[in-house]
Amino acid sequence: MVRFETNWNNGQLRHPCYFLAPGGYMAELVPGGRWLLATVKRRRGTLLYHDLDSQVSERKARVLVDHNHEGWTIWTMDFAVDPTAARFEFDLALELATEDQAYRRASGPRKIAIWRVILNHSNELVAQHTCSFSGYNFNVALKVTRAKYLELPEGGAKLLPDGRIVSVFVDRVELHAPPKECWEEGPSIPQDMPRVLPQWVFEYKPSTNQPRSKVSRLMYYPKLNSVVFSFHNRGSLFTFRIVTDRDSLPEVTTVVNPVMEDRAFIRLGTSHAIRNTPGRKEAVLVTFPQSAQLPALHSFAGITNSQTSNAESQEPCSVTETLFEAPLPSGGGGWEMDEQSGRVLCTLRGRWDNSIALYEANGHDNYDPVILRIKRRRNSLLPVSRLHRELLHSVFQLALPNQRFGRSYRYHPFEYYDALFTIRQVSHSWDCEISTTPLFWTLTSSEFSSPFLDLVLERSQDAALDVVALSGQEGSDYWRSADAYWGEAVKAYLSRVMERGIREFHVRVPTGENLDPYIVDRLNPRMKVLSLYGEDQLTSTRPLQTPQLVDLHLVGCSLPWNHIHNLRCLSLKKASSPNLAQLVQVLHSSPMLQELKLSRIAPPPEDASNQAVVPADSIILPHLSTVTIHNTSLDLASGLLYRLFPSTTCRVFIDQGLDGEFDMSGFCQQAGRLCTPAGLVRQGIEPRLFILPHQLYLGMGPGRGVKFFKLDWSRKEKQSTTPGRAELARFFLEGGKGILSKVSISRLHLHVEPRSVVAEGLAIAHDFFPDIVELDITIEEGMDMFAVLAEPINGEGNSGWPLPKLSVLNIKAVWGESGPYDSVITMVEKRMHAAALSPSSLSAITTLRFAGGRVTSGSLESLDMLGIKYELNSVAVL
Repeated sequence: MVRFETNWNNGQLRHPCYFLAPGGYMAELVPGGRWLLATVKRRRGTLLYHDLDSQVSERKARVLVDHNHEGWTIWTMDFAVDPTAARFEFDLALELATEDQAYRRASGPRKIAIWRVILNHSNELVAQHTCSFSGYNFNVALKVTRAKYLELPEGGAKLLPDGRIVSVFVDRVELHAPPKECWEEGPSIPQDMPRVLPQWVFEYKPSTNQPRSKVSRLMYYPKLNSVVFSFHNRGSLFTFRIVTDRDSLPEVTTVVNPVMEDRAFIRLGTSHAIRNTPGRKEAVLVTFPQSAQLPALHSFAGITNSQTSNAESQEPCSVTETLFEAPLPSGGGGWEMDEQSGRVLCTLRGRWDNSIALYEANGHDNYDPVILRIKRRRNSLLPVSRLHRELLHSVFQLALPNQRFGRSYRYHPFEYYDALFTIRQVSHSWDCEISTTPLFWTLTSSEFSSPFLDLVLERSQDAALDVVALSGQEGSDYWRSADAYWGEAVKAYLSRVMERGIREFHVRVPTGENLDPYIVDRLNPRMKVLSLYGEDQLTSTRPLQTPQLVDLHLVGCSLPWNHIHNLRCLSLKKASSPNLAQLVQVLHSSPMLQELKLSRIAPPPEDASNQAVVPADSIILPHLSTVTIHNTSLDLASGLLYRLFPSTTCRVFIDQGLDGEFDMSGFCQQAGRLCTPAGLVRQGIEPRLFILPHQLYLGMGPGRGVKFFKLDWSRKEKQSTTPGRAELARFFLEGGKGILSKVSISRLHLHVEPRSVVAEGLAIAHDFFPDIVELDITIEEGMDMFAVLAEPINGEGNSGWPLPKLSVLNIKAVWGESGPYDSVITMVEKRMHAAALSPSSLSAITTLRFAGGRVTSGSLESLDMLGIKYELNSVAVL
């Protein structure tokens, strides 16, 4: 019987399977591990194949090639897999002989046939004959063309992936070019006919009774575009490396080996060699790094290093003795391993049903331990298992959930360990590395079962822990617990983990709980991250004892601020503190700050004497990359913007609801300064300006801009003395005008509603972005307002044309019935005539895109006459 495993390459549980071996002379795994080729015991000219990945429980062999009816016996076979083929395919070379020639030298003809084997759409292998050649044993030749012959080798032939043939003789090795036409079979060889000249010949001293088994399988290395095979003649070991480009010549490495005996069978693969001693039940496996092939073979043959030459490395070799008997005929031992995939097959001469019974009872059979050692040793030599420890840990960190707690503060301990356990399944070495590294086992949660928490605490050893106690919807800022106190399980969990050092602490605190015994009353010298979710304004009056704290995230919590410094990230939400003075103090003492988030911070009003204490110095934070302000007290936000000077690439976004009569002019100017940093000079941007009935949005790129919201803003600004939406937009752009004048801006997105602000939006576009080439504008009504684009500007000190470089105009009507676009087309025609008169100062609009609205067919005809391109999307043509 033949034993193999299913689920060997998809990370699922392995399942041993068995099938009856064909019983022929040869059985070979095709590289890749899926297909097993084998000859039949009583039909020696028939070659069968087994699909080891078949989902059918009974894996029946299928016929691939049948020469039995012709009276041939398959004497040896070889194959070369094409890794570049779209579907799996390989070339198969069969050396055929008569049945008598399998046991004695006969005078009958022998034959070599080459087949191309492909995988069809039914997942079946199909063999297509490509060529064949034949001759007579030993003193015969092979007819290639009408005038040339190729001598048939005694030691066998090797088929290279590029079509060339390697012939191994008693005293030499020849390399022949691929045939240019089908080989012709010659029943007899004329003595005076010339032979085919080889590309390359390597001669060596012949030995008596050269055993055929001394020639190893040809190994193909796709990345190196080369093949390697070896053989020995009792006195020397020869290794050949050939680059598969049809022109290269082999490189030969020779090792003198006077003590090697016939019984030592050597098969050289990418990382292993096998020795089988006749008369014994054991096969010896030697695995070794590729750089230590020769020392491994020296150890195999009992040669000391002083007796060898050309030794590439003196790395020690690891020898694994297997207990498998009855080897597959080509395996050299009781097993067969595919180098590419690592799949292992072995043959059984005993009662195989005993192995099945053992597997069903215990989940493994008596072959599992040795096969696992073979696989693990093989895997340990793969590049993925030989990475440096620091690089390997970096790979693990990239594969694990990005920023386990990250900046979004959404905690998923179970997802983290799901990913960790998936990585552990890659290989045994990765599993050992993760299992023995405490830093991968520091995350704990109150949701863990007791046994799993025990495992995490055991494997984390003395490493500082990451503590998570978030009941209900983990990480949700808006979720409120129905319980006023922690349950007994959470209290027991916190009491247990707080006995260890804490690195990160993420806890939701119910309304009735006091956090002081866990945080304030304890010295936490190793704590770096603190996240607290309070309910109904959790307040602590005593300072924290966390000298290493760099990341602070508070929701509904207030803490003493005078001892908080050296932060890298500060995120505050739904709190009544800090006030401006406290916030300025924290920022001044945190020069390495990288992220600042303020959301719904509403400190109580301060008296005039307290406001005078606020330092007026600038807050310079060269590493600050993100600032987000959302619905925070305008006094606090305005005071912060006046003082803040972040990095030149910082992203600042402000989202504020406006209420009352607060003068936003200075606020907008400072916001424009921060949202338009000097770093934008090195990149092109597409600004966005939205003036809507309830909203004003000004964007300078992803994560940069301001958004103000105010109910019924259009009506209220007519009754107010404070600046309106268009004026605030101008203040914002004035704040960044120095940088905007240096930035390449070719496109502007404009959305203006209602009709009264269309002209103001176009005026802002001209004043701050005069060089734009393309304008995207969305309006509800006011198509006639575009007439200003065709009228010259004659104001005092300001003459010329509006948007003089504009050539592409995209208009979208908010309502499907808006329009018509006829007034816009009239403006385009007028502007084209003006551009013809002064082409150096005005560009014509050559492309129009309309979405929604209506247009008349006559207007479109005029565009066609002028050669203006236009596109219509959901536009009604009247």
